[in-house]
Amino acid sequence: MLKKLNHVSTTSFSAKIWNMLTDHDAHYLYLEIRDEEEHQVSFAAYALSQQKLLWRNLSFEENWWIGMQAADKDVLVFHTYEDSDNPEKKAHFAIDIRSQQPVWSSALLQVLDVHDQVIYGYELNADDKKAYKYLSLKDHAENTIDEKEISIALQNISVENKYIRHPFHYTEEEAYFATVRTFVQTYMNLQVYKGCEYLEHADLIFISYYIQESSALANYLLVIDQNGTLQLHEKLDDQLSQIGIGTFMIIRDQLIFIKRKRELVSYAI
Repeated sequence: MLKKLNHVSTTSFSAKIWNMLTDHDAHYLYLEIRDEEEHQVSFAAYALSQQKLLWRNLSFEENWWIGMQAADKDVLVFHTYEDSDNPEKKAHFAIDIRSQQPVWSSALLQVLDVHDQVIYGYELNADDKKAYKYLSLKDHAENTIDEKEISIALQNISVENKYIRHPFHYTEEEAYFATVRTFVQTYMNLQVYKGCEYLEHADLIFISYYIQESSALANYLLVIDQNGTLQLHEKLDDQLSQIGIGTFMIIRDQLIFIKRKRELVSYAI
């Protein structure tokens, strides 16, 4: 039996969804919401297994120069800029994702990633050389590690993320784009421009493409099954000057995308 899409949820926010981040086991999807007019940033968490928003409107004393750095199944790590003119130097802190209370902070350790309650990063010494370290959030024990060892550890962590599938991104200079463009033009009778994103998953074909509308680009998401039956055709955004990357993703058999920059949309596959 061919898979079908079933709408799960649409969550609207009052400002732009600026960034998204998942933990490595894909339990949660975290969102960074930035209000550029008010110069305010807040954060939200979507529980993927429960298919619902866990919390929203989380904010901190620093209300703009702050962002998400890394995520684990139990903690979310943020960075704040010590000097907005020097993005290399940051302070970091972690919160428990259930209570949203701080569990760790450091003005020295530059965080690279977090996994299984262990933070990996480095400190800069006097001559700006990196001293690599890892720190246990269970007992805050800190240990040194050489560059090769931390590289292997970080690589192993990224390989473990088997629950998330990102589409292939093709620009108009690539041969695969011509193939996808021809298909969309035949199927939808539309002229496709600039680039596209393509993914096959669970007997479904996902294509994010761009057409010209009102002297600008409009981005659409097309989903069909392997028999060619239309499952979804949704406008994601318009009035665009350039194409984007990561316009949709599949997480634990959920199609996730952002619509008009302010809506988080989920479909079960």
